[in-house]
Amino acid sequence: MPELIKREKETRNRFDKLGLDFDDNPKYKRGTFTLTKGYLDEAVEKAEEYLDRNVQAPRPPNPRQERTSTRIQINKDKRIKKRKATLEKDITKLYQDRKGILDKQAEVSKDDADSVAESRRQDPYDISIESISDSTAFDKEPDMFISIHGKVKLPEPRNREEKFVHMLRGTFKIYFSLGVAIVEFKRGPSRFFDKDRYIRTALELIGEAQADLLQYCSAYFACYPDEDSVVAIGTSGGYWTWTNIKRENTPRWDFVKARANDSSAKNKQLAKKWRDLFIKPVYLGTEQSDQELTKIRDDHILPLLDRIPDPPEFLQQDEEGEEEQANEDEDEDEDEDEDEDEEQEQEEDEEPEDNGRWPEDIEEEAAWEM
Repeated sequence: MPELIKREKETRNRFDKLGLDFDDNPKYKRGTFTLTKGYLDEAVEKAEEYLDRNVQAPRPPNPRQERTSTRIQINKDKRIKKRKATLEKDITKLYQDRKGILDKQAEVSKDDADSVAESRRQDPYDISIESISDSTAFDKEPDMFISIHGKVKLPEPRNREEKFVHMLRGTFKIYFSLGVAIVEFKRGPSRFFDKDRYIRTALELIGEAQADLLQYCSAYFACYPDEDSVVAIGTSGGYWTWTNIKRENTPRWDFVKARANDSSAKNKQLAKKWRDLFIKPVYLGTEQSDQELTKIRDDHILPLLDRIPDPPEFLQQDEEGEEEQANEDEDEDEDEDEDEDEEQEQEEDEEPEDNGRWPEDIEEEAAWEM
Protein backbone atom coordinates (compact mmCIF):
# COMPACT_ATOMS: atom_id res chain seq x y z
CA MET A 1 0.00 0.00 0.00
CA PRO A 2 2.76 2.57 0.72
CA GLU A 3 4.16 1.85 -2.77
CA LEU A 4 0.73 2.56 -4.27
CA ILE A 5 0.49 5.86 -2.38
CA LYS A 6 3.95 6.78 -3.63
CA ARG A 7 2.93 6.01 -7.22
CA GLU A 8 -0.19 8.13 -6.85
CA LYS A 9 1.78 11.11 -5.57
CA GLU A 10 4.34 10.82 -8.38
CA THR A 11 1.55 10.63 -10.96
CA ARG A 12 -0.21 13.64 -9.44
CA ASN A 13 3.07 15.57 -9.65
CA ARG A 14 3.37 14.66 -13.33
CA PHE A 15 -0.15 15.97 -13.91
CA ASP A 16 0.69 19.19 -12.05
CA LYS A 17 3.80 19.77 -14.17
CA LEU A 18 1.57 19.85 -17.25
CA GLY A 19 -1.12 21.97 -15.60
CA LEU A 20 -3.63 19.08 -15.65
CA ASP A 21 -5.93 17.78 -12.93
CA PHE A 22 -5.54 14.19 -11.77
CA ASP A 23 -9.16 14.08 -10.52
CA ASP A 24 -10.67 15.66 -13.64
CA ASN A 25 -12.46 13.77 -16.44
CA PRO A 26 -12.41 11.26 -18.06
CA LYS A 27 -14.36 9.57 -15.32
CA TYR A 28 -12.96 6.40 -13.87
CA LYS A 29 -14.59 3.14 -14.88
CA ARG A 30 -13.01 -0.04 -13.64
CA GLY A 31 -11.90 -2.42 -16.37
CA THR A 32 -12.08 0.10 -19.22
CA PHE A 33 -9.93 2.95 -20.47
CA THR A 34 -11.28 5.51 -22.90
CA LEU A 35 -9.61 8.77 -23.84
CA THR A 36 -11.49 10.44 -26.64
CA LYS A 37 -9.76 12.46 -29.34
CA GLY A 38 -11.61 15.60 -28.33
CA TYR A 39 -10.62 15.29 -24.69
CA LEU A 40 -7.00 14.51 -25.63
CA ASP A 41 -6.81 17.60 -27.86
CA GLU A 42 -8.27 19.71 -25.06
CA ALA A 43 -5.72 18.33 -22.57
CA VAL A 44 -2.84 18.97 -24.99
CA GLU A 45 -4.01 22.54 -25.57
CA LYS A 46 -4.27 23.13 -21.82
CA ALA A 47 -0.78 21.70 -21.27
CA GLU A 48 0.70 23.88 -24.04
CA GLU A 49 -0.81 27.01 -22.51
CA TYR A 50 0.51 26.04 -19.09
CA LEU A 51 4.03 25.35 -20.37
CA ASP A 52 4.15 28.57 -22.38
CA ARG A 53 2.98 30.57 -19.38
CA ASN A 54 5.08 28.98 -16.61
CA VAL A 55 8.04 27.21 -18.18
CA GLN A 56 8.96 28.58 -21.58
CA ALA A 57 8.75 32.36 -21.17
CA PRO A 58 8.92 34.07 -24.59
CA ARG A 59 12.05 36.07 -25.28
CA PRO A 60 11.80 39.70 -26.43
CA PRO A 61 12.38 40.10 -30.17
CA ASN A 62 15.85 41.13 -31.28
CA PRO A 63 15.79 43.32 -34.42
CA ARG A 64 19.30 42.23 -35.38
CA GLN A 65 18.21 38.60 -35.62
CA GLU A 66 15.21 39.25 -37.88
CA ARG A 67 15.57 37.49 -41.20
CA THR A 68 13.39 37.29 -44.26
CA SER A 69 14.03 33.57 -44.79
CA THR A 70 11.06 31.20 -44.30
CA ARG A 71 13.33 28.49 -42.89
CA ILE A 72 12.99 29.85 -39.35
CA GLN A 73 9.19 29.72 -39.51
CA ILE A 74 9.28 26.21 -40.97
CA ASN A 75 11.56 24.98 -38.17
CA LYS A 76 9.33 26.66 -35.60
CA ASP A 77 6.28 24.89 -37.02
CA LYS A 78 8.15 21.59 -36.89
CA ARG A 79 9.06 22.13 -33.23
CA ILE A 80 5.46 22.98 -32.37
CA LYS A 81 4.20 19.90 -34.18
CA LYS A 82 6.83 17.70 -32.53
CA ARG A 83 6.00 19.05 -29.08
CA LYS A 84 2.31 18.45 -29.65
CA ALA A 85 2.97 14.84 -30.67
CA THR A 86 5.17 14.35 -27.61
CA LEU A 87 2.51 15.84 -25.34
CA GLU A 88 -0.16 13.57 -26.83
CA LYS A 89 2.01 10.55 -26.11
CA ASP A 90 2.88 11.70 -22.58
CA ILE A 91 -0.70 12.61 -21.68
CA THR A 92 -2.01 9.29 -22.98
CA LYS A 93 0.59 7.50 -20.85
CA LEU A 94 -0.39 9.65 -17.87
CA TYR A 95 -4.04 8.66 -18.06
CA GLN A 96 -3.07 5.02 -18.52
CA ASP A 97 -1.00 5.21 -15.34
CA ARG A 98 -3.89 6.97 -13.60
CA LYS A 99 -6.20 4.15 -14.69
CA GLY A 100 -3.80 1.54 -13.32
CA ILE A 101 -3.56 3.33 -9.98
CA LEU A 102 -7.34 3.62 -9.61
CA ASP A 103 -7.78 -0.06 -10.50
CA LYS A 104 -5.21 -1.07 -7.90
CA GLN A 105 -6.81 1.16 -5.27
CA ALA A 106 -10.16 -0.49 -5.90
CA GLU A 107 -8.60 -3.94 -5.44
CA VAL A 108 -6.81 -3.20 -2.19
CA SER A 109 -9.47 -0.97 -0.61
CA LYS A 110 -10.98 -3.83 1.42
CA ASP A 111 -7.58 -5.21 2.44
CA ASP A 112 -6.48 -1.72 3.39
CA ALA A 113 -9.58 -1.22 5.55
CA ASP A 114 -8.89 -4.53 7.30
CA SER A 115 -5.26 -3.56 7.93
CA VAL A 116 -6.33 -0.20 9.37
CA ALA A 117 -8.78 -1.92 11.69
CA GLU A 118 -6.06 -4.34 12.76
CA SER A 119 -3.61 -1.51 13.45
CA ARG A 120 -6.19 0.18 15.66
CA ARG A 121 -6.46 -3.00 17.72
CA GLN A 122 -2.72 -3.08 18.34
CA ASP A 123 -1.20 -1.80 21.53
CA PRO A 124 -0.30 1.86 20.83
CA TYR A 125 2.74 1.59 23.10
CA ASP A 126 4.28 -1.03 20.78
CA ILE A 127 4.34 1.38 17.83
CA SER A 128 7.81 2.73 17.06
CA ILE A 129 8.42 6.46 16.58
CA GLU A 130 11.39 5.84 14.28
CA SER A 131 11.06 7.22 10.76
CA ILE A 132 13.02 7.18 7.51
CA SER A 133 13.62 10.35 5.51
CA ASP A 134 11.89 10.08 2.15
CA SER A 135 11.31 13.09 -0.08
CA THR A 136 8.59 11.21 -2.01
CA ALA A 137 6.68 10.06 1.08
CA PHE A 138 2.97 10.78 0.98
CA ASP A 139 2.14 11.98 4.49
CA LYS A 140 -1.47 12.58 5.47
CA GLU A 141 -0.65 13.85 8.95
CA PRO A 142 0.66 17.34 9.83
CA ASP A 143 4.13 17.70 11.29
CA MET A 144 2.73 19.47 14.36
CA PHE A 145 -0.74 20.01 15.79
CA ILE A 146 -0.99 22.48 18.68
CA SER A 147 -4.01 22.20 20.97
CA ILE A 148 -5.18 23.23 24.42
CA HIS A 149 -6.75 20.81 26.89
CA GLY A 150 -8.84 20.73 30.02
CA LYS A 151 -7.63 18.07 32.46
CA VAL A 152 -8.13 16.74 35.96
CA LYS A 153 -5.82 14.62 38.06
CA LEU A 154 -6.86 10.98 38.30
CA PRO A 155 -7.05 9.30 41.72
CA GLU A 156 -4.27 6.90 42.57
CA PRO A 157 -5.51 3.36 41.78
CA ARG A 158 -5.40 0.72 44.51
CA ASN A 159 -5.01 -2.14 42.06
CA ARG A 160 -1.40 -2.85 41.11
CA GLU A 161 -2.35 -3.76 37.53
CA GLU A 162 -4.05 -0.40 37.00
CA LYS A 163 -1.10 1.61 38.27
CA PHE A 164 0.87 1.05 35.05
CA VAL A 165 -2.00 2.41 32.91
CA HIS A 166 -2.36 5.28 35.37
CA MET A 167 1.32 6.14 34.89
CA LEU A 168 1.10 5.94 31.07
CA ARG A 169 -1.76 8.44 31.07
CA GLY A 170 0.39 10.88 32.99
CA THR A 171 -1.98 10.64 35.99
CA PHE A 172 -4.40 13.01 34.18
CA LYS A 173 -7.76 12.70 32.44
CA ILE A 174 -8.40 14.93 29.39
CA TYR A 175 -12.04 16.05 29.24
CA PHE A 176 -11.72 18.91 26.71
CA SER A 177 -9.58 19.46 23.61
CA LEU A 178 -9.44 22.38 21.19
CA GLY A 179 -7.18 22.81 18.15
CA VAL A 180 -5.09 25.96 17.97
CA ALA A 181 -2.63 25.62 15.09
CA ILE A 182 -1.55 23.22 12.34
CA VAL A 183 2.14 23.40 11.38
CA GLU A 184 3.84 21.90 8.33
CA PHE A 185 7.64 21.87 8.11
CA LYS A 186 9.60 21.69 4.86
CA ARG A 187 13.35 21.50 4.44
CA GLY A 188 15.33 24.66 3.91
CA PRO A 189 16.51 25.64 0.42
CA SER A 190 19.94 24.52 -0.72
CA ARG A 191 22.82 26.94 -0.30
CA PHE A 192 22.86 28.46 -3.76
CA PHE A 193 25.31 31.25 -4.52
CA ASP A 194 22.58 32.78 -6.64
CA LYS A 195 20.32 34.72 -4.24
CA ASP A 196 17.37 34.78 -6.64
CA ARG A 197 17.52 31.01 -7.00
CA TYR A 198 17.74 30.61 -3.22
CA ILE A 199 14.65 32.76 -2.62
CA ARG A 200 12.76 31.07 -5.45
CA THR A 201 13.46 27.62 -3.99
CA ALA A 202 12.35 28.74 -0.52
CA LEU A 203 9.08 30.07 -1.95
CA GLU A 204 8.48 26.82 -3.83
CA LEU A 205 8.97 24.79 -0.64
CA ILE A 206 6.66 27.08 1.31
CA GLY A 207 4.13 26.62 -1.50
CA GLU A 208 4.34 22.86 -0.96
CA ALA A 209 3.72 23.37 2.75
CA GLN A 210 0.70 25.55 1.96
CA ALA A 211 -0.68 22.87 -0.36
CA ASP A 212 -0.37 20.29 2.42
CA LEU A 213 -2.01 22.68 4.89
CA LEU A 214 -5.03 22.91 2.59
CA GLN A 215 -5.55 19.16 3.01
CA TYR A 216 -4.97 19.27 6.79
CA CYS A 217 -7.29 22.22 7.39
CA SER A 218 -10.02 20.61 5.31
CA ALA A 219 -9.70 17.43 7.39
CA TYR A 220 -9.61 19.47 10.62
CA PHE A 221 -12.93 21.19 9.93
CA ALA A 222 -14.45 17.82 9.03
CA CYS A 223 -13.32 16.36 12.38
CA TYR A 224 -14.33 19.44 14.41
CA PRO A 225 -17.69 20.60 12.97
CA ASP A 226 -18.17 23.21 15.72
CA GLU A 227 -14.91 25.04 15.01
CA ASP A 228 -14.80 27.98 12.61
CA SER A 229 -11.09 28.80 12.39
CA VAL A 230 -7.59 27.45 12.97
CA VAL A 231 -4.08 28.89 12.60
CA ALA A 232 -2.06 27.41 9.71
CA ILE A 233 1.75 27.77 9.69
CA GLY A 234 4.04 26.67 6.85
CA THR A 235 7.84 26.76 6.99
CA SER A 236 10.90 26.20 4.83
CA GLY A 237 14.05 26.29 6.91
CA GLY A 238 14.08 29.66 8.66
CA TYR A 239 11.36 31.14 6.44
CA TRP A 240 7.77 30.82 7.58
CA THR A 241 4.29 32.13 6.86
CA TRP A 242 0.92 31.88 8.55
CA THR A 243 -2.74 32.80 8.43
CA ASN A 244 -5.92 32.26 10.41
CA ILE A 245 -7.94 29.92 8.21
CA LYS A 246 -11.72 30.28 8.24
CA ARG A 247 -14.05 27.40 7.51
CA GLU A 248 -15.67 29.26 4.60
CA ASN A 249 -12.23 29.65 2.94
CA THR A 250 -11.48 25.92 2.99
CA PRO A 251 -12.63 23.28 0.48
CA ARG A 252 -14.85 20.61 2.00
CA TRP A 253 -13.35 17.23 2.89
CA ASP A 254 -14.15 14.28 0.64
CA PHE A 255 -14.41 11.18 2.84
CA VAL A 256 -14.42 8.85 -0.17
CA LYS A 257 -11.17 10.15 -1.69
CA ALA A 258 -9.68 10.98 1.74
CA ARG A 259 -8.60 14.40 0.52
CA ALA A 260 -10.00 17.89 0.03
CA ASN A 261 -12.82 17.92 -2.48
CA ASP A 262 -11.73 19.73 -5.64
CA SER A 263 -14.43 18.58 -8.05
CA SER A 264 -16.89 21.47 -7.67
CA ALA A 265 -16.29 24.93 -9.11
CA LYS A 266 -16.55 26.54 -5.66
CA ASN A 267 -13.90 24.28 -4.14
CA LYS A 268 -11.60 24.83 -7.11
CA GLN A 269 -11.95 28.58 -6.65
CA LEU A 270 -11.15 28.27 -2.94
CA ALA A 271 -8.05 26.19 -3.71
CA LYS A 272 -6.90 28.74 -6.29
CA LYS A 273 -7.14 31.59 -3.74
CA TRP A 274 -5.62 29.53 -0.91
CA ARG A 275 -2.07 30.88 -1.02
CA ASP A 276 -3.28 34.48 -1.12
CA LEU A 277 -4.59 34.05 2.44
CA PHE A 278 -1.06 33.72 3.88
CA ILE A 279 1.23 36.59 4.80
CA LYS A 280 4.46 37.27 2.92
CA PRO A 281 7.11 34.85 4.27
CA VAL A 282 9.34 36.21 7.05
CA TYR A 283 12.59 34.93 8.52
CA LEU A 284 12.61 33.51 12.04
CA GLY A 285 14.33 35.73 14.61
CA THR A 286 13.74 39.03 12.82
CA GLU A 287 11.67 41.85 14.27
CA GLN A 288 8.86 41.24 11.81
CA SER A 289 8.84 37.54 12.70
CA ASP A 290 8.56 38.36 16.40
CA GLN A 291 5.65 40.69 15.69
CA GLU A 292 3.80 37.96 13.80
CA LEU A 293 4.41 35.43 16.60
CA THR A 294 3.12 37.93 19.15
CA LYS A 295 0.02 38.47 17.01
CA ILE A 296 -0.61 34.71 16.89
CA ARG A 297 -0.25 34.46 20.67
CA ASP A 298 -2.38 37.48 21.60
CA ASP A 299 -5.13 37.17 18.97
CA HIS A 300 -5.51 33.43 18.40
CA ILE A 301 -4.13 31.47 21.39
CA LEU A 302 -4.70 33.36 24.65
CA PRO A 303 -8.40 34.11 23.92
CA LEU A 304 -9.02 30.37 23.51
CA LEU A 305 -7.99 29.67 27.11
CA ASP A 306 -11.27 31.22 28.27
CA ARG A 307 -13.15 28.53 26.36
CA ILE A 308 -11.93 25.71 28.60
CA PRO A 309 -15.02 24.62 30.58
CA ASP A 310 -15.11 23.32 34.13
CA PRO A 311 -14.70 19.54 34.41
CA PRO A 312 -17.83 17.36 34.70
CA GLU A 313 -19.19 16.72 38.18
CA PHE A 314 -18.10 13.09 38.32
CA LEU A 315 -14.52 14.11 37.48
CA GLN A 316 -14.66 16.86 40.09
CA GLN A 317 -15.74 14.28 42.65
CA ASP A 318 -12.84 12.04 41.71
CA GLU A 319 -10.45 14.97 42.03
CA GLU A 320 -11.92 15.94 45.42
CA GLY A 321 -11.70 12.34 46.56
CA GLU A 322 -8.06 12.27 45.50
CA GLU A 323 -7.39 15.45 47.50
CA GLU A 324 -9.18 14.06 50.58
CA GLN A 325 -7.21 10.84 50.31
CA ALA A 326 -3.98 12.82 49.97
CA ASN A 327 -4.90 14.88 53.06
CA GLU A 328 -5.67 11.71 55.01
CA ASP A 329 -2.33 10.23 54.00
CA GLU A 330 -0.58 13.40 55.13
CA ASP A 331 -2.41 13.29 58.49
CA GLU A 332 -1.39 9.65 58.95
CA ASP A 333 2.22 10.50 58.19
CA GLU A 334 2.13 13.37 60.67
CA ASP A 335 0.65 11.09 63.39
CA GLU A 336 3.36 8.51 62.76
CA ASP A 337 6.05 11.19 63.02
CA GLU A 338 4.56 12.44 66.30
CA ASP A 339 4.51 8.90 67.75
CA GLU A 340 8.15 8.40 66.79
CA ASP A 341 9.11 11.70 68.44
CA GLU A 342 7.30 10.75 71.66
CA GLU A 343 9.02 7.37 71.80
CA GLN A 344 12.40 9.01 71.29
CA GLU A 345 11.72 11.51 74.08
CA GLN A 346 10.69 8.71 76.44
CA GLU A 347 13.92 6.84 75.76
CA GLU A 348 15.96 9.95 76.51
CA ASP A 349 14.10 10.55 79.81
CA GLU A 350 14.66 7.02 81.14
CA GLU A 351 17.29 6.68 83.95
CA PRO A 352 20.34 4.51 83.16
CA GLU A 353 20.51 1.37 85.32
CA ASP A 354 23.93 0.93 87.00
CA ASN A 355 23.00 -0.46 90.43
CA GLY A 356 20.44 2.34 90.71
CA ARG A 357 23.07 5.14 90.66
CA TRP A 358 24.02 7.90 88.26
CA PRO A 359 27.53 7.98 86.73
CA GLU A 360 28.22 11.19 88.66
CA ASP A 361 27.59 9.35 91.97
CA ILE A 362 29.95 6.58 90.99
CA GLU A 363 32.73 9.03 90.13
CA GLU A 364 32.22 10.92 93.43
CA GLU A 365 32.36 7.69 95.48
CA ALA A 366 35.54 6.60 93.72
CA ALA A 367 37.14 9.94 94.57
CA TRP A 368 36.37 9.53 98.33
CA GLU A 369 37.85 6.05 98.33
CA MET A 370 41.10 7.41 96.94
